[in-house]
Amino acid sequence: RNAALMELFENSPLIETRVVVDERSAAFQALGIAMITDRPVGVLCTSGTALLNLAPAICEAYYRQIPLIVLTADRQPQWIDQQDSQTMRQPGVYSNFIKASTSIDTTVIDKSGSSDRDWWANRQVNEMMIAATSPAKGPVHINIHCDTTLTKVDEGCSPRIINAIYPSQKLSSARAREMVSKITTAKRVLIVAGQLQPSEKLSHSLTALSKLPGVAIVAEPISNLHVAGCIATPNKLLITAPPSPPDLLITIGGSIVSKPIKQFLRDADITEHWQVGHHPAVPDTFRVLTTKIEMDPEGFFRSLRAALKKSMPVSSYNYKTEWADANSIAAKETEWNDGKAVRTILNKAPRKWNIQLSNGTTVRYAQQVDCSEFHRVDCNRGVSGIDGSTSTALGAASVYNGVTLLISGDMSAQYDVGALLDPNIDSQFKMAVINNGGGGIFRAAAPASQVKNFDRFFCDPSHLPLADIARGVNMAYFEASNLEELKTVFPLFAAETGRAAILQINTIN
Repeated sequence: RNAALMELFENSPLIETRVVVDERSAAFQALGIAMITDRPVGVLCTSGTALLNLAPAICEAYYRQIPLIVLTADRQPQWIDQQDSQTMRQPGVYSNFIKASTSIDTTVIDKSGSSDRDWWANRQVNEMMIAATSPAKGPVHINIHCDTTLTKVDEGCSPRIINAIYPSQKLSSARAREMVSKITTAKRVLIVAGQLQPSEKLSHSLTALSKLPGVAIVAEPISNLHVAGCIATPNKLLITAPPSPPDLLITIGGSIVSKPIKQFLRDADITEHWQVGHHPAVPDTFRVLTTKIEMDPEGFFRSLRAALKKSMPVSSYNYKTEWADANSIAAKETEWNDGKAVRTILNKAPRKWNIQLSNGTTVRYAQQVDCSEFHRVDCNRGVSGIDGSTSTALGAASVYNGVTLLISGDMSAQYDVGALLDPNIDSQFKMAVINNGGGGIFRAAAPASQVKNFDRFFCDPSHLPLADIARGVNMAYFEASNLEELKTVFPLFAAETGRAAILQINTIN
């Protein structure tokens, strides 16, 4: 079962191999080598009970924090539990004493190296190697489903290696100078910020980098960054006038909301991608990750800011201006719709308010507004679920000494409507609900919109009696059905201080 893998390692000039007949002894020998060299050592075996013999050494490696790479060949998944020879449930077999594990199906990997599955397999191996060699080292398990026809391997492939850096609180001076040199000499550097906690120090350090002509910064609303000159509304410009792709991409924060920027970066030919931050996995969102930097972004950019004070060459190409020019010519939408309603609310809301966004429609339309001056912008984008948006906003409002505004879609509001029955709702809580007839976001999603009985399954315009609900829970109620009404009603909604308030905005055509 593992014949092709043995051939691959034996023929690799980068790997030293030895043969040990007994798997139990082989694993312990690998343990001994890794223990002395403090380098990862792999142990490879065939399928079936062979891998059970590796367990004692793996357990020892786990409690000794020794980087053992356990490679087990396996049958194809469809043949497990089918009374075929040398098959057993191999994935997860070492779960109690392994740092990380994964299963790779070689039967579906495209040998051209261009498919999603090939990228997935490469990323999985990188994740396991990073897990094994991270500061808390330990064994990892890579289970490989092999076809019986897999007797040869592609020796011409050049797999991508994702490097990992663990600099604790700050970069060394030499490392900082090296990275700053790459930034200042690169023609196009793009920094993309996803979801972050507000940090004046991070914004300050990024401001120093933003002054370099070769650096452009895209900061989504939920990044909570306050950096002059950054692109806060990337969606339209990427559709109407996309700039050149970056040579060096630096990403920070959590998930990226903008679908256009994800596609823009996945299609780009990017030489280097640095992901900065503490992540339990290896987030390779754009499939070009080269360096994972396990460091708080604030400390990372503070180190770079200090290194910038040294004399360094600076790129003559003004990448920042290219993004700014594209941003200025992006088309403006004037018709009354969900986007216009969300943009109007955000443009009129006082900047000292905290903004909470529900998932689905509102967080996406917020991408079209520069929210960098708001005190704080949040959304449950960890998993991006529709559930709990109202409850989360109510919890946040209860500990903020100011107004918290939740902008929600009607489906999100209906899903969590029970949260409004809480008798302790803060009087400074405000909720704007975009009523587009239920699940409006799916009308723009081609796969969903082609489903038979689409409206029933995805855009069910269930009755949400917000006026009655507001009356029942003693909240002030306001309503608008066009731009003029919204402009008239919003100041009254904003001025309400005696009790919490709901604003229903109807965008149904």
